[in-house]
Amino acid sequence: MSVTARMDEDGWVCALSIQWYDGQTYPVDDVLSVRRASSCRVGGDGIYRSKIGDPS
Repeated sequence: MSVTARMDEDGWVCALSIQWYDGQTYPVDDVLSVRRASSCRVGGDGIYRSKIGDPS
């Protein structure tokens, strides 16, 4: 899975689309919530709850 994102001048990252393992790309329609949390499995931090649209 890969994510296309935009980072603003303040360092905030906003996901624009998600490409799933099968190659389908889904646009991110809305970010519903953002919270600080760590991911022990893959590293990094931050959890984004998003609404995605129909694949393109």
